[in-house]
Amino acid sequence: MSNVSENHTSQVECNSSAVLLLDDDAKIREIFKIAIEPLGYDVITSSNADDFKQAVRHSVARMHRQYDRLVCFLDIFVPGNGVQVFSFLKAEFPFVPVVFCSGSADIPMAVDLMKSGANDFLQKPFSLGQLIEAVESALTSFETRYKDHQLREHAVDVFESLSKREREFLQIHLSMPEADMGTVAKNLGITRRTAETHRASVNSKLMTHFSTLEQFVLVYGRNSILEPD
Repeated sequence: MSNVSENHTSQVECNSSAVLLLDDDAKIREIFKIAIEPLGYDVITSSNADDFKQAVRHSVARMHRQYDRLVCFLDIFVPGNGVQVFSFLKAEFPFVPVVFCSGSADIPMAVDLMKSGANDFLQKPFSLGQLIEAVESALTSFETRYKDHQLREHAVDVFESLSKREREFLQIHLSMPEADMGTVAKNLGITRRTAETHRASVNSKLMTHFSTLEQFVLVYGRNSILEPD
């Protein structure tokens, strides 16, 4: 039987936040509900990786309709491997902050997880105050992470909207930032007027989401533009 059925959704209102927990310890799952639900957040608990992934997908699908922020708590040694679930979250939902909790992990492991992108690490047993602080901190970080994710998605859309010639123009322009349009045109084997047209088209597409070319390059990545896959 799926443990996603433990979810308490009756308290949820539009634009509320969800705290998702993966832990095979029933006592820990109950502690989360007791500590977090009074804050007005929906607590969604799972005891295995498959159910947890399903719950995350479902919660993300309800973004903007029911939830405005999400955070995931993972026990490292839960069946299905919490670290592997972390890899899934980073690949599928990189904007969702992750907090690890464990009573067995050592300090080097905790440091490695933080370096890999975890938002925080809670050592069991933890106090209710520590838990609430970790939840609030992670939910606050969600806002920045989600904005960054959206901006990255916009950058990908913009780059994919560029024609082959426009990408070539952008690559030459970035590799020769001091060059005038005449030099850029010569390197592309086109007229200066055509180069100017490409520049105008590129700028027009960028400005749908970015205020400057520099901002777009920073978000998308200079190397990704110069050496696309």
